[in-house]
Amino acid sequence: MNVGLHYKRRLWITTLENLLIRELKAKGSEDPEVKRLVVKWTTREEEKVTNNFPVAIEFNRKVARIYLTTGYLEAALDKLRDARDQAWHKHRIDLHKEIVAEINKIESD
Repeated sequence: MNVGLHYKRRLWITTLENLLIRELKAKGSEDPEVKRLVVKWTTREEEKVTNNFPVAIEFNRKVARIYLTTGYLEAALDKLRDARDQAWHKHRIDLHKEIVAEINKIESD
């Protein structure tokens, strides 16, 4: 892949994530425009994780961070728990411990 094209694509994805965060904060998750944006971003990101468990785990963590940033605490914890379970089932004990620590920190704050 052309490096310039890769950079532009990464920049666009980052911009889409930032837009998603801004819109979730401003309008909430029930707004139809925000729902369309969530579906667009999720579809794009899910294409990357098919049959790739490390990427799938990081995807759930990324979604959790977006939820956490926008104030959706329970949704964030649900996604982190999904990532924790994925790490456990794939015998990624260090990653599992890292995610458990992240969950514990959020729950204690």
